[in-house]
Amino acid sequence: MAYAEPNYYYHLDIIPNDTHFGLFWGMHNTGQNVNGTTGTDNKDIDAPEAWDITTGADRVVVAVIDSGVDGSHPDLSANLLTNSGEIPGNGLDDDGNGYVDDIRGWNFADKDNNPADDNGHGTHVTGIIAAVGNNGIGVAGVAWNAKIMALKSFRADGSGLTSDAIPAIAYANLMGADVINNSWGGVNTWSHLFRVALGFGRLFDHLLFYRMVWKKKTVIKKFGQKTVKHR
Repeated sequence: MAYAEPNYYYHLDIIPNDTHFGLFWGMHNTGQNVNGTTGTDNKDIDAPEAWDITTGADRVVVAVIDSGVDGSHPDLSANLLTNSGEIPGNGLDDDGNGYVDDIRGWNFADKDNNPADDNGHGTHVTGIIAAVGNNGIGVAGVAWNAKIMALKSFRADGSGLTSDAIPAIAYANLMGADVINNSWGGVNTWSHLFRVALGFGRLFDHLLFYRMVWKKKTVIKKFGQKTVKHR
């Protein structure tokens, strides 16, 4: 006998059946033509290869601090986090976190419990993160099953204030988010209050991931680990 080895199983890469999945070079780029422009083969995040390992776990909670989320969107509604500590519509702060009837997150811009999107940016970002995959409609997010905590701190015109963003970050930590997504930035200065708020995550046993465009730089901070990277 020259050699012996197991009779391995092989399988095809997972390609979801979502209608518009082929339009996203970032997920899976085969050099396909999208709106008259040809992509570059394999310039992507290798999403199908990752999905062979996992398509995301529903125990992972991603807080999206943005312009809100369209809670009725058919590709997103199933993945919106529900606060089980609240009784809907009773006008009470049942879980004692300081926010009344925060069933689906919170609207820090308008100071109410309706984080609906009146700009579109937050819904777009949420779709990239966690649109339901392989459901035959729309697109597929990176993590098909992750739960989204909708935190609105930006208004319809796309503007937002430090005084709205910082309590949103604190809320995400308080309510146990594993990841915080901040797809926004500013042009003037890096706020000291933001430094404090971002560092606030160190008080909790969570991994926080912040991605912001600030002065044309991408800033990635990971708390709960030793690595802090600036690019």
